[in-house]
Amino acid sequence: MYMDERYGIVKDYIEQEKILEFRDIFKYLPKTVLTKDWGSNNYRVTRFIEFPQQLSIEEIYEIARLINVSPDLLISMIVRQFNNTMPGNKKRK
Repeated sequence: MYMDERYGIVKDYIEQEKILEFRDIFKYLPKTVLTKDWGSNNYRVTRFIEFPQQLSIEEIYEIARLINVSPDLLISMIVRQFNNTMPGNKKRK
């Protein structure tokens, strides 16, 4: 199966900590690519970009497999994004 080369870029940037939050993945990987490869729909992916805490563990593992990174890295990115968007919290890196 052909994998879009941008998955490799995203993988490298995650491992280099240039991508820190889940939503930042989509600065480099169009959501339409993930939508097609993941077998989801545009509405769901758009919602998960803004609210990744709503992803199931199984979905996190599927996305991690597509990007070829540890699910733990994605979970850390989701937690960071969630903490950074909570009302009253200062932006954390």
